[in-house]
Amino acid sequence: MIEGVLFDLFGTLVDYEVGRGAQDFAEFCATARDLGVDRRNEAILALFDESFALCEATAADSLIEFSMADSMSIFVERAGLLRNQTAIERLVDSYMACWMQSVHPLRGINRLVKRVAKHYRVGLISNTHYPPMVDYLIDAMELTELFEVVTTSAQHGRRKPHPGIFADTLDTMSLAPENAIYVGDNYSDDYVGSRNAGLSCLLVGRHARVPVDRQLRTIFDLPIDLDKALKR
Repeated sequence: MIEGVLFDLFGTLVDYEVGRGAQDFAEFCATARDLGVDRRNEAILALFDESFALCEATAADSLIEFSMADSMSIFVERAGLLRNQTAIERLVDSYMACWMQSVHPLRGINRLVKRVAKHYRVGLISNTHYPPMVDYLIDAMELTELFEVVTTSAQHGRRKPHPGIFADTLDTMSLAPENAIYVGDNYSDDYVGSRNAGLSCLLVGRHARVPVDRQLRTIFDLPIDLDKALKR
C-alpha cells in the first residue's frame, strides 16, 4: 500500500531553462569584473562553463554531487583571482540570481500537492548544486510546511540516480520502499534511480523506455488512488 509520495522538483513541479537561452547574465559578468576579472561577458561566461563542466564530468561518473561554490572556486582560480570565500559566495549568489530568471513553479502546483498530501505523506528529492534555490522555490509554492523531508543532492552528497539519496530519504520518513512512489520527469535520474532503490515511479512526459501505464502526460494527471493506478 502506498503511504508516501516523493516528488522531484525541476521539470516536475517547476519549469526551468537548462541552458542560458532566456536569462540575462550581465549582472553576474559585472560582478566578476568588479572582483577583478578583466574579460568581456562572453569570455566570462565561457570560463564559467569550462569550470562547471570540469565538476560535472567528475560528478556524472561518481554520482558525488558538487556545489556551485565548488565550480565557482575553479572559476576564480582560472580567472587569476585569489581564492576568497566572500568573493566566491558573491559570484555564486549573482550567477544563481541570473539563472533563476527562467525558473517558475507550475501554475496550480500548490493545489495539486496539497490534494496529494490529504491522502499521503509527501517529501521531495532534488538534484541541485545550490540548496537555497530549492528552499526558495518551495516557499514560493507555499509548500514548506507540507513536505516532511526535503533532500537535496548537494546536502546529501550523492545525486540521483544513486539509490542512496532515495534510501536515506525513506529512512528519514520511516517509509519502506514498497510503500512509496517517486514522481519525476527524467528517465535515468528519476525512473531508474528510484526503481533501483525499490520504489515505484511515475514519470511526467513521454519516455520510450518506460511502460505507458507509468507515464503521466502532465503532473496534473497524477492519480489520487495510486494503489489502483499501479495495479493497472
